[in-house]
Amino acid sequence: MALDKFALYNNALLLIGQRELDSVTEDRPPRHCLDSAYDDPSAIDVCLELAKPRFAAKTTTLSSPAVSPDHALDSVHTLPTDYVTIVGVYSDDKLDQPIRRYLIEDESLVCEYGTIYLRYISNTRAMTSWSPMFAQLVSTYLAHQLCIKFSPAIFDAVHALYLDTIKLVQSTEGEKEPAVRSTAPTVTLTNAWRKIYNDALFILGLDEITSNLDDSNRRTKLDRTLDANVVESLLEETGWQFALQSQKVTYDPSANPSWGHKYAFQKPSDIHRLDGIWTDEQMQNPLKLYADEGGYWMTGCDTIYVQYVSTDFLHNPDGWPTFFRRLVAAAMARDVAQSLVSEGANVENAIKTFTDRESSAKGNDAVQSPPRVLSRGKWVSARTRGGSFRNRPGDF
Repeated sequence: MALDKFALYNNALLLIGQRELDSVTEDRPPRHCLDSAYDDPSAIDVCLELAKPRFAAKTTTLSSPAVSPDHALDSVHTLPTDYVTIVGVYSDDKLDQPIRRYLIEDESLVCEYGTIYLRYISNTRAMTSWSPMFAQLVSTYLAHQLCIKFSPAIFDAVHALYLDTIKLVQSTEGEKEPAVRSTAPTVTLTNAWRKIYNDALFILGLDEITSNLDDSNRRTKLDRTLDANVVESLLEETGWQFALQSQKVTYDPSANPSWGHKYAFQKPSDIHRLDGIWTDEQMQNPLKLYADEGGYWMTGCDTIYVQYVSTDFLHNPDGWPTFFRRLVAAAMARDVAQSLVSEGANVENAIKTFTDRESSAKGNDAVQSPPRVLSRGKWVSARTRGGSFRNRPGDF
C-alpha cells in the first residue's frame, strides 16, 4: 500500500483495536479525531521535532541579517518557512565550526555572525522520502492521541509503544547522520604517516583509517598532535644519535664582530636542535668558548664542525628507524587519548605503551650508535694528577 494520510489513519486505528476507515472522508468520530490530531498541532511536525530524521535535514546559508535593538547579539536571521527544529548552526561552509552562542526568538535565529550555515529539519519532505520507521512513528503518535478516548483500557500499552517507537526512530535515524568532526584535517597524510596514525589508533583500541583522505574525528585529533609539535618535542627531549647530521662550517667574512670573538659563523638554515660544536673534524675536542647570538655562533676558531638535527628530518617518517616511528605513534596516542574517551580510547594502555616504547627506543638508539669520547673533567684530572701511583695501599 502506498504511504499516504489514509494509510497512516488506518494503521493508527489498528494499533488501538478500532475498525479501519473505508476512506479518508468517512463520517465517523474516530476519523474526525484523527483529522484534529493530524492537523492541530501538525502530527508530522511533532514527530519531526521528536525524531529529527535525517531524510528531513537540510542546510541553508543565512546572511544579510537584521540588527536587534534589544541586545548585543546583533545579527538577527529569519528562519526558513519550512523550519521545524535545529540540527546545527555553523560559522563555516564545511560545517566544521559550530556556533554555540545563539538564541531562537520571534521566528528568528539571533547570534554574532553575519553569515551562518544552518542545518535544520524541514517539513517539506514528501511522504515518499520517509523512512518506514518514521511512518510508524506518525501512526503511533496518532494512535496515542486517539487511545484515551476510544480505547482507554489499552492506553498504557499504547503509551509504552509510543515511547519505544520514539527511541527506536531516534536511534536508527541518528546513525545516518555522519559524526561531527572536531575540526577539518590539517595534515596532508602520506602512506607513511597513515601507518603511524594507524599504529596510534591500534594502541588506543580504535578502528584504523583506510584512506589518506579520511576526515573522521579520530584522524583530526591525531592531526592536532602534529600541530602541537609532538615530533619536535621527542627530538628535543633526548639526544637521539640516529637523527644527527654533521657539517663543516667556515666563518662568514661579511660578518665582523666588533669586539670579543674574532669570527662569526652563520647557523645552518635547517637546524632544529644543536647537539654540539667541535674544533676538529673527528669531533673529539668540543668547542668550549663561543657565543650564540641570533643566527650566528661567535668564536676564535676560523673553522668549526657541528652536529645537529635538521628540520628536514621532522616530517619525513621514511627516514626514521622503526623504533622512532613506533615511539612517535605511541606519543600521539598518549596525547590524544583523553579527547577520544567517548569513542572508546584506552587511556591506560596509551600511557603504558608510550613508557615502554620510550625505554626501548633509547636502548636501541644507544646500541646502534658508535661510542662517544667523554672529555676529562676537572675532578677526574685532579684525582690523577701526579702520575698513576699515589702511594696508596695496593699501589706497590
